[in-house]
Amino acid sequence: MHCVLAVLVVVCAMTWHAMRPTPADINSITFAVSPVTPGNFSGRVYLRDTTAFNRLPEYVKAGSRRVHQHSPVMTPLVPSTTGFLDGVSMAYAQHLHLVLRPDDIWLALTSQFGVYVDGSSEEIRSLLVKHREGKIELKVKVAGTVDTVDFGAFSKSMVDEMRAHLVDPTLADVLLPNFTTTTPHDRITASILTMATMKKFFKYGFEVTCGIPTVTLRGSVDDWQQIRSRIEHFRAYGDRMQTWVDLLSGVLDQFVAAARGEPDTAFWQTIYHSFHEGCAPEATHVSGWMSVFAVFDKQGKWQGDERTTSSGKTSLYPVIQFENLPPGYATVDVEIDDHGVKMDAIMLAGHMSYTIQNNNTIVPQLGWAMALKSQ
Repeated sequence: MHCVLAVLVVVCAMTWHAMRPTPADINSITFAVSPVTPGNFSGRVYLRDTTAFNRLPEYVKAGSRRVHQHSPVMTPLVPSTTGFLDGVSMAYAQHLHLVLRPDDIWLALTSQFGVYVDGSSEEIRSLLVKHREGKIELKVKVAGTVDTVDFGAFSKSMVDEMRAHLVDPTLADVLLPNFTTTTPHDRITASILTMATMKKFFKYGFEVTCGIPTVTLRGSVDDWQQIRSRIEHFRAYGDRMQTWVDLLSGVLDQFVAAARGEPDTAFWQTIYHSFHEGCAPEATHVSGWMSVFAVFDKQGKWQGDERTTSSGKTSLYPVIQFENLPPGYATVDVEIDDHGVKMDAIMLAGHMSYTIQNNNTIVPQLGWAMALKSQ
């Protein structure tokens, strides 16, 4: 449903653009067709770009309330369910100039190819896809929210996922435009058209996951190398320490590499959850590499052997339940002798808070405090 909407919208926008004369450039040619006096458009036009979307029957039937994302739409525009054909027809009837791009023609053709495939899917299944029956689910994941992710990029990634299941993987390249006039939004439009063409063979899913936009590592490369070297001293204190250092070494090697300007994005994307099972605070466990900082529970007992998530997936790193996360600080009792007056006190130190900078950045804070106990 949404694939059809997105495709129709772009075609509508292109068609109105095609009815307006544009300045000649090196990549265009203008020629006379009919000995008629050029006319002016007569009809209702709209100035709001979303009008290209919200009057389509699929949009109305879906009960959609707003358009989350869309391609740029030139205004004034005329919405039409048959945008390309209707635009050409209007140009002919009202003696209007017509501007066409290779992308307009090619996507009009691939739209027809899509209708054919949809109506003959089982007869030509063996020519198109490797699986002999049903639909294969394709899923693309990206960090963000439904309001922030790029669904255009989602669509292009979906076509990439599709390739492995096509009898001829180059079909995807054939369907996607790559002309001198092709814009990024043309390729997105073609990607959605391709999804619609193959919808009898695939089920599509966009999974919006949690994530961290950027990480800033402060300090020098030598600082991070020092940490990597220092953990080796822990090996002398038992088998558990040996196991822990083995876990830490791979993680800290990545810190050193990132400090050198060579971050492994795939590694940093698994900082919190190896497998997305909901964003915090709804998530119930840590299954990303952050868990190597929590392999000992509140009582100092090892909890680093569990590698299976609640959904049965296997994690590369320990899976730690939230309720078993150890505190990030420590406390110690001290006795104070103030000129012969004895007082009991408690000292606290560690990570006990984090600050919010510019309303969009989290910075963990180390701190300490001393407090007198009630006498």
